[in-house]
Amino acid sequence: VTDEAYQEFLLQLASWDSRRDFWLQSAYFREHLQGHTRHRETILNQLISNIRFRPAEPLKGTRDSLVLLADNAAASAQLLSDYVQFASKRAVSRLNGDLNEEWKNAWQTRQIQLVRQQSVAENLFTHQREQLEQALKVAGPTNGAPEAVPAGQASQQPAFTASKPVLQAWLNNLLASGPAYDSNYLQNKALLASLK
Repeated sequence: VTDEAYQEFLLQLASWDSRRDFWLQSAYFREHLQGHTRHRETILNQLISNIRFRPAEPLKGTRDSLVLLADNAAASAQLLSDYVQFASKRAVSRLNGDLNEEWKNAWQTRQIQLVRQQSVAENLFTHQREQLEQALKVAGPTNGAPEAVPAGQASQQPAFTASKPVLQAWLNNLLASGPAYDSNYLQNKALLASLK
Protein backbone atom coordinates (compact mmCIF):
# COMPACT_ATOMS: atom_id res chain seq x y z
CA VAL A 1 0.00 0.00 0.00
CA THR A 2 2.83 2.40 0.86
CA ASP A 3 4.51 1.86 -2.51
CA GLU A 4 1.17 2.29 -4.30
CA ALA A 5 0.58 5.56 -2.44
CA TYR A 6 4.07 6.81 -3.29
CA GLN A 7 3.66 5.88 -6.94
CA GLU A 8 0.35 7.76 -7.08
CA PHE A 9 2.04 10.75 -5.43
CA LEU A 10 4.81 10.66 -8.07
CA LEU A 11 2.20 10.37 -10.80
CA GLN A 12 0.48 13.49 -9.48
CA LEU A 13 3.80 15.36 -9.16
CA ALA A 14 4.68 14.63 -12.78
CA SER A 15 1.19 15.19 -14.16
CA TRP A 16 0.68 18.10 -16.53
CA ASP A 17 -2.89 18.44 -15.22
CA SER A 18 -1.64 18.72 -11.63
CA ARG A 19 0.84 21.42 -12.56
CA ARG A 20 -1.79 23.31 -14.57
CA ASP A 21 -4.42 23.11 -11.81
CA PHE A 22 -1.85 24.16 -9.21
CA TRP A 23 -0.94 27.30 -11.13
CA LEU A 24 -4.55 28.18 -11.97
CA GLN A 25 -5.41 28.35 -8.27
CA SER A 26 -2.23 30.13 -7.19
CA ALA A 27 -1.82 33.80 -6.33
CA TYR A 28 1.60 33.67 -8.03
CA PHE A 29 -0.06 32.98 -11.40
CA ARG A 30 -2.64 35.75 -10.87
CA GLU A 31 0.16 38.22 -10.04
CA HIS A 32 2.03 37.35 -13.25
CA LEU A 33 -1.17 37.66 -15.22
CA GLN A 34 -1.85 41.27 -14.17
CA GLY A 35 -1.55 43.49 -17.18
CA HIS A 36 -0.88 40.51 -19.46
CA THR A 37 -4.27 38.81 -19.71
CA ARG A 38 -3.90 38.45 -23.48
CA HIS A 39 -0.90 36.19 -22.86
CA ARG A 40 -2.65 34.02 -20.29
CA GLU A 41 -1.91 30.68 -21.99
CA THR A 42 1.71 31.58 -22.69
CA ILE A 43 2.29 32.57 -19.06
CA LEU A 44 0.49 29.48 -17.82
CA ASN A 45 2.50 27.17 -20.09
CA GLN A 46 5.75 28.81 -18.97
CA LEU A 47 4.85 28.27 -15.31
CA ILE A 48 3.86 24.67 -16.01
CA SER A 49 7.24 24.05 -17.62
CA ASN A 50 8.94 25.65 -14.59
CA ILE A 51 7.90 22.64 -12.49
CA ARG A 52 10.28 19.86 -13.44
CA PHE A 53 10.01 16.34 -12.12
CA ARG A 54 12.73 13.82 -12.84
CA PRO A 55 12.02 10.20 -11.85
CA ALA A 56 14.69 8.14 -10.15
CA GLU A 57 17.12 6.14 -12.25
CA PRO A 58 18.37 3.31 -10.00
CA LEU A 59 21.02 2.23 -12.51
CA LYS A 60 22.53 5.71 -12.41
CA GLY A 61 22.02 6.03 -8.65
CA THR A 62 19.68 9.04 -8.89
CA ARG A 63 16.57 9.64 -6.83
CA ASP A 64 13.27 11.26 -7.70
CA SER A 65 13.74 15.01 -7.90
CA LEU A 66 11.45 17.99 -8.23
CA VAL A 67 12.48 21.53 -9.13
CA LEU A 68 10.27 24.59 -9.25
CA LEU A 69 11.64 27.77 -10.79
CA ALA A 70 10.21 31.11 -9.67
CA ASP A 71 11.28 34.76 -9.47
CA ASN A 72 13.53 34.20 -6.46
CA ALA A 73 14.75 31.47 -4.11
CA ALA A 74 12.21 32.25 -1.36
CA ALA A 75 9.29 32.11 -3.80
CA SER A 76 10.64 28.90 -5.33
CA ALA A 77 10.93 27.23 -1.92
CA GLN A 78 7.42 28.29 -0.85
CA LEU A 79 5.81 27.36 -4.17
CA LEU A 80 7.63 24.01 -4.19
CA SER A 81 6.30 23.24 -0.72
CA ASP A 82 2.81 24.32 -1.81
CA TYR A 83 3.02 22.17 -4.94
CA VAL A 84 4.10 19.08 -2.99
CA GLN A 85 1.12 19.56 -0.65
CA PHE A 86 -1.18 20.08 -3.64
CA ALA A 87 0.04 16.92 -5.38
CA SER A 88 -0.17 14.99 -2.13
CA LYS A 89 -3.82 15.99 -1.65
CA ARG A 90 -4.60 14.95 -5.23
CA ALA A 91 -2.92 11.58 -4.67
CA VAL A 92 -4.87 11.01 -1.46
CA SER A 93 -8.11 11.94 -3.19
CA ARG A 94 -7.39 9.58 -6.07
CA LEU A 95 -6.42 6.69 -3.77
CA ASN A 96 -9.51 7.24 -1.63
CA GLY A 97 -11.66 7.17 -4.76
CA ASP A 98 -10.03 3.91 -5.85
CA LEU A 99 -10.45 2.43 -2.39
CA ASN A 100 -14.12 3.41 -2.28
CA GLU A 101 -14.65 1.78 -5.68
CA GLU A 102 -12.91 -1.42 -4.56
CA TRP A 103 -14.97 -1.44 -1.36
CA LYS A 104 -18.18 -0.97 -3.33
CA ASN A 105 -17.26 -3.84 -5.68
CA ALA A 106 -16.36 -6.13 -2.76
CA TRP A 107 -19.66 -5.25 -1.05
CA GLN A 108 -21.66 -6.01 -4.19
CA THR A 109 -19.80 -9.30 -4.69
CA ARG A 110 -20.63 -10.36 -1.12
CA GLN A 111 -24.27 -9.41 -1.60
CA ILE A 112 -24.47 -11.43 -4.83
CA GLN A 113 -22.85 -14.41 -3.09
CA LEU A 114 -25.31 -14.09 -0.23
CA VAL A 115 -28.32 -14.06 -2.56
CA ARG A 116 -26.98 -17.05 -4.50
CA GLN A 117 -26.24 -19.03 -1.33
CA GLN A 118 -29.69 -18.20 0.04
CA SER A 119 -31.33 -19.27 -3.20
CA VAL A 120 -29.48 -22.60 -3.23
CA ALA A 121 -30.45 -23.33 0.39
CA GLU A 122 -34.09 -22.37 -0.18
CA ASN A 123 -34.34 -24.41 -3.39
CA LEU A 124 -32.88 -27.45 -1.63
CA PHE A 125 -35.32 -26.94 1.25
CA THR A 126 -38.28 -26.71 -1.16
CA HIS A 127 -37.13 -29.85 -2.99
CA GLN A 128 -36.78 -31.80 0.27
CA ARG A 129 -40.18 -30.59 1.51
CA GLU A 130 -41.90 -31.53 -1.75
CA GLN A 131 -40.17 -34.92 -1.72
CA LEU A 132 -41.39 -35.66 1.80
CA GLU A 133 -44.91 -34.41 1.02
CA GLN A 134 -45.02 -36.68 -2.06
CA ALA A 135 -43.76 -39.62 -0.01
CA LEU A 136 -46.48 -38.97 2.59
CA LYS A 137 -49.15 -39.06 -0.13
CA VAL A 138 -48.05 -42.46 -1.41
CA ALA A 139 -47.16 -44.05 1.96
CA GLY A 140 -49.58 -46.54 3.44
CA PRO A 141 -51.85 -45.36 6.24
CA THR A 142 -49.75 -46.76 9.10
CA ASN A 143 -47.11 -49.10 7.79
CA GLY A 144 -44.16 -48.28 5.58
CA ALA A 145 -45.52 -49.93 2.45
CA PRO A 146 -46.36 -47.37 -0.19
CA GLU A 147 -49.77 -47.57 -1.80
CA ALA A 148 -48.56 -46.69 -5.30
CA VAL A 149 -44.99 -45.66 -5.97
CA PRO A 150 -44.49 -44.29 -9.47
CA ALA A 151 -42.28 -46.55 -11.57
CA GLY A 152 -38.59 -46.02 -10.94
CA GLN A 153 -39.03 -43.58 -8.02
CA ALA A 154 -38.71 -46.04 -5.16
CA SER A 155 -35.02 -46.65 -5.83
CA GLN A 156 -34.31 -42.94 -6.34
CA GLN A 157 -36.29 -41.74 -3.33
CA PRO A 158 -35.38 -43.47 -0.04
CA ALA A 159 -38.20 -41.57 1.68
CA PHE A 160 -40.70 -43.71 -0.18
CA THR A 161 -39.65 -46.73 1.90
CA ALA A 162 -40.19 -45.09 5.32
CA SER A 163 -43.41 -45.34 7.36
CA LYS A 164 -45.94 -42.54 7.41
CA PRO A 165 -45.15 -41.51 11.03
CA VAL A 166 -41.42 -41.37 10.22
CA LEU A 167 -42.09 -39.34 7.08
CA GLN A 168 -44.33 -36.95 9.03
CA ALA A 169 -41.61 -36.56 11.70
CA TRP A 170 -39.01 -35.81 9.02
CA LEU A 171 -41.31 -33.24 7.42
CA ASN A 172 -42.08 -31.61 10.78
CA ASN A 173 -38.36 -31.46 11.59
CA LEU A 174 -37.57 -29.99 8.16
CA LEU A 175 -40.29 -27.35 8.50
CA ALA A 176 -39.17 -26.48 12.03
CA SER A 177 -35.50 -26.10 11.08
CA GLY A 178 -36.04 -24.30 7.75
CA PRO A 179 -33.43 -24.06 5.01
CA ALA A 180 -29.94 -25.30 5.93
CA TYR A 181 -27.53 -22.44 5.21
CA ASP A 182 -23.85 -23.32 4.99
CA SER A 183 -21.13 -21.60 6.99
CA ASN A 184 -20.11 -19.37 4.03
CA TYR A 185 -23.65 -17.95 3.88
CA LEU A 186 -23.66 -17.29 7.62
CA GLN A 187 -20.23 -15.62 7.45
CA ASN A 188 -21.24 -13.42 4.51
CA LYS A 189 -24.49 -12.45 6.21
CA ALA A 190 -22.73 -11.59 9.46
CA LEU A 191 -20.05 -9.60 7.62
CA LEU A 192 -22.56 -7.56 5.64
CA ALA A 193 -24.69 -6.95 8.74
CA SER A 194 -21.66 -5.71 10.71
CA LEU A 195 -20.64 -3.30 7.94
CA LYS A 196 -24.00 -1.58 7.49
